[in-house]
Amino acid sequence: MVAEWSVGLFDCLDDFDICCLTCWCPCVTFGRIAEIADKGSTCRCFS
Repeated sequence: MVAEWSVGLFDCLDDFDICCLTCWCPCVTFGRIAEIADKGSTCRCFS
């Protein structure tokens, strides 16, 4: 059984603010994701 995609190929453009932020300032987006994923730490060596 083949599952259908839950989002379309260009659905990332639905949130224009995040799209622009990620395009021109990817380090900000990376930092936000890292903070959520690692609870504020992007380096495991100090955990």
